Amino acid sequence: MASLNGITVKGLKSIDGPEGIVWAGELYLNDVMIGVWFNDYYDGPDHFELLPGYDERKLRAEIGEKYSEWDFIPEEIFMGRLVDLTIEEQLFCKVIGNSGRLLLSISDGYHGIHIELPKEYEKLTDEEILKKDARLIQVSSRSLRPESGEITHEIKIYRNAEEFCVGSPIMLEAIREG
Repeated sequence: MASLNGITVKGLKSIDGPEGIVWAGELYLNDVMIGVWFNDYYDGPDHFELLPGYDERKLRAEIGEKYSEWDFIPEEIFMGRLVDLTIEEQLFCKVIGNSGRLLLSISDGYHGIHIELPKEYEKLTDEEILKKDARLIQVSSRSLRPESGEITHEIKIYRNAEEFCVGSPIMLEAIREG
């Protein structure tokens, strides 16, 4: 299951809101349910409703500490990345599974393109794949927002489901009340 620093979102649901897609799901930390999370319907700050015994401020502080380079609302960027990672993992498992094929993901931070790569590519390094398919990547990237000072295209190659667990985990004790 996709996780970012030990945090997983399960039961992910989406609806169309006035400002775009609104996401919601159950929040787990190291396989223990700690509460629910959802975007604000009117594009306000994200909402975390933690179960008794867990402290929302401590959770936000732990996320902010892990990603101090993010100046603007690190927990919202974090949750956006976690949703993206969860969707990519679901796509990987549905399309690729244990077939030995790879999934190439290109993202501008708002939109993503996913390309299924043949099984023969499993023997190639990421650098060899990027070189071999440079033209395909370039053409595919045209449908994303153009790269600029604020927008860069992130390219990832997924080889197995374990690659969807990213970062060192936040410990449950760190977010307990008291």
